[in-house]
Amino acid sequence: MSVKPVTPLLRAVFFMLLVLAGLVGNYLKFPLFLNIDFIFGSIFTLLAVQIFRLRYSILAGALIASYTFVLWNHPYFLLVSTLEVLVVGVLFHRYKVGLVLADALFWVFVGMPTVYLTYHVLMSVPETSTTLVMCKASINGIANALVARFVYTLVALRCNKSRVEYRDITYNLLAVFALVPALAIGVVNGRDDFSVTDQNIRAELLENSQQLTKKISIWLQNRAASITYLAGRGVTHSPVQMQSMLEQANESDINILRAGLINRDGISVAFSPTVDDSGHSNIGRDFSDRPYIAAMRQSLQPVLSEVVMSKVGRPTPTVIFAAPVVKQGDYAGYVAGVLSLDQLGEMFEKSSTFHSMHFTLLDKNSNVIITSVPDQKLMAPLQRGAGSLTPLGDGVGQWVPANLAGAPIMERWKSSYYVIESPIEKYAEWKLVLEQPVAPFQKVLFERYTKSLTLLLVILLVALTLAELISRRSIRSLITLTSMTQALPSRLLANESTIDWPKTSVNEVLQLVANFKEMAQSLTAQFKTINQSNELLETRVRERTSALNASLKDKEALLKEVHHRVKNNMQVITSLLRLESRRSTVADTKVVLGDMQARIRAMALLHELLYRTGTFASVDLGKYLSQLSTQAFQNQAMNLRSVQLVLNLGSVPVGMDQAVTCGLLVNELISNCLKHGFPAHDQGLVSIDLIRLDDANLWSLRVSDTGVGLPGNFEEKRKESLGLQLVSDLARQIGGELEIAPNSDKGVVFIVNFRAVEPNPLQMPD
Repeated sequence: MSVKPVTPLLRAVFFMLLVLAGLVGNYLKFPLFLNIDFIFGSIFTLLAVQIFRLRYSILAGALIASYTFVLWNHPYFLLVSTLEVLVVGVLFHRYKVGLVLADALFWVFVGMPTVYLTYHVLMSVPETSTTLVMCKASINGIANALVARFVYTLVALRCNKSRVEYRDITYNLLAVFALVPALAIGVVNGRDDFSVTDQNIRAELLENSQQLTKKISIWLQNRAASITYLAGRGVTHSPVQMQSMLEQANESDINILRAGLINRDGISVAFSPTVDDSGHSNIGRDFSDRPYIAAMRQSLQPVLSEVVMSKVGRPTPTVIFAAPVVKQGDYAGYVAGVLSLDQLGEMFEKSSTFHSMHFTLLDKNSNVIITSVPDQKLMAPLQRGAGSLTPLGDGVGQWVPANLAGAPIMERWKSSYYVIESPIEKYAEWKLVLEQPVAPFQKVLFERYTKSLTLLLVILLVALTLAELISRRSIRSLITLTSMTQALPSRLLANESTIDWPKTSVNEVLQLVANFKEMAQSLTAQFKTINQSNELLETRVRERTSALNASLKDKEALLKEVHHRVKNNMQVITSLLRLESRRSTVADTKVVLGDMQARIRAMALLHELLYRTGTFASVDLGKYLSQLSTQAFQNQAMNLRSVQLVLNLGSVPVGMDQAVTCGLLVNELISNCLKHGFPAHDQGLVSIDLIRLDDANLWSLRVSDTGVGLPGNFEEKRKESLGLQLVSDLARQIGGELEIAPNSDKGVVFIVNFRAVEPNPLQMPD
């Protein structure tokens, strides 16, 4: 069954489909663990290496790998992928290295060093992360090469359009059996590690959030209890008595910076300390403009003011807790305590040092009150920069920074952190924000993944090496058997006595060797029988050939003798006619006898030519007519010394019958030219031409002179001319027609176009 050739259009369409499939393969990535993905575009790139020429394969690889710039935010893997196509293509096509082995060699000697140079040196990626990328990329590339080779092999076996080696199939199967389980175990373990780490981070974040929220609530409740207690005392105690109690509360609780009793008009009547940092008395000051008083008067419940920066001493966030003094259900003033948040800050710092978390406390306006993040400003909105927050469940989210030019996505993931926000219940509308950076955990995970992938890569390379050795070893007997049986018939014909058949312990190969041995024995026996038959046949052929040669020589001698005697007899007849011509006194009789002598000499010349050349089946017409014309001209133009003969005769083999007819025809025409063309013995030419026409076997015989030309009554004389009638008959015998026309200058030309008949082999009678 013939296979139709693939048109350039179909090849171009298939090329574009491969590129499109490669882009889809890179888009449909498979996450191994963390932010490490397997991509599949190079499967189609390596298919292009096996199908197309190298330059088209490089173009396909570059187009397919261009998506990695979108996927990983840098162009360097495009360089690595293009180098992979170039190196693998050269090894595969020029040096006949297997596709998977060529890809493994690329990653070990070219790909991994290039990844290290671009990631670690150019992009400043940490060495651990770079090692992880090198191992992942190598395993990914080799695995894709295995898939590409399997796809190509399956299609080739299905369509029978190209050959595949059994060793290549064995090698790929062994490599797959080593790669797939190891890769599956690595992926499962890696995902388990990531899942456990993720759960631990969330659990720890939730636990710390609950603990700190509880601590902040307790801290607020303790301060609220102290201020509320003092407000209760303000109902029954005078301002003088309250002064001592306020001073005692101020001294006993470092979180209370200042405390005071404010009457219903907003004037302080007791205050600790009694004077401010400027030396002015705090008693008698007007606090009626405080914004929280109106809400407290209405609700008669303690309130917590907004957080403000302290204007006294070091600028730190402070907050005022106020509890109303209620006498008989009416508002009678309040006790206010200015609270320092330093203790909360120290608590955050200790927790941050121990847990490596970032703690931030926000007020109801989402301004930062306390934070362990160095670059956050107090009393300013929380700043995280450009990025996205992805909810993970249980109130936990993950914030990932936006793309950075030239930075790989794994580095963005490294800069991310888990986030949880917890409201502070009672009194305050505060929020506690805990942020757990991924970097410390990523480092631990990457170290594990790097060890896992490095071990997997080592296992894969060892498996590829063992697969190469095992595949070569497993088919070595088959290769030996192939080389031995390639020229087995020739070796058996050469009577090679010893054939060193391969020895193996594989049962199928042993059976194959046994079959070949049996076939060799059968062939040897048949060759022996054939040789014996050939020897007997050659003996008979030699005997028969010898007998035929002897018979042929006898018949050739007989033919030569016949031609010789025919020629001699014709010469005798010619001599008799010449004698009779001399005796005759009648001019017309002498002319007739002379013409008869010329015709007999023409036939005798042919027999003489055959006798001398020794060839009896054919004669060279040009050579024969040359000798005939020369002889006839010499015999008939003795009185015309001024007339010359010009010959232009081609070479064509013809049979005896056609040669005799042509000889007689030329003899008659030469005689006619000499008799009638030069009556006054003028100078002139007689030309004889034998020319091949366009058709291979069509020839033109022309006899012309430069004599007086045709007479006026030529047509009447032509009917009475015996010679011209004879020439016309002879022309028809060789399949032509006689044409007579004036010559170009003067004289006349006789033309006979005929088809040369190839001579038949000479049939010798038994």
